[in-house]
Amino acid sequence: IVPGEEDETVQVGKFGRIYFIKANIFPFFDKRYRVILPQLYMPTGSRIREILLEEKPDLIEVCDKYTIGWLAGMVRIGKFKQLGRPVLVHMSCERMDDNVRAFLTKHPAGRWLARSMIKNLIYPMFDFYAANSKYTLSEIPDSMGDACCQMELGKISQRLWRFFRGSTSSLFERSYVHEAGVEDAI
Repeated sequence: IVPGEEDETVQVGKFGRIYFIKANIFPFFDKRYRVILPQLYMPTGSRIREILLEEKPDLIEVCDKYTIGWLAGMVRIGKFKQLGRPVLVHMSCERMDDNVRAFLTKHPAGRWLARSMIKNLIYPMFDFYAANSKYTLSEIPDSMGDACCQMELGKISQRLWRFFRGSTSSLFERSYVHEAGVEDAI
């Protein structure tokens, strides 16, 4: 499911489908970027809900920290009961603190905000976290500080982790580097 100019379904081979969901251009950052905002998947009867209920995926991978990632939180707290409980994986191709520094502010408050979002929202909403490099993956321990599991977090963080039913497993057991790319076949 990806943002597009119009709703469209493209069959890719025998088993693949790309669902384009009509999405607005994101008003910040890069004006070429379309974004799937929560109102496109939260309401009952939304196109994204229909697709998920039709496909019944065993695994949902989200590669977005800003908007559609909240879908994982909704699944975790039971707002998609008809879907069951697929494995939720967050794939990161860039660090949030780098994005905030590049596009919003270089002020230390921006770094704090990005790391708080990773620690308190992104990481507890997903079962596993994959990144395209060790550097990108390092945003998890950088954001978590000395805490390596839910029990070592502060009171506010613990409440958010309980709300999202975050895993109590060590972050090292749930985080992986998946370097995408083409390998030399010779």
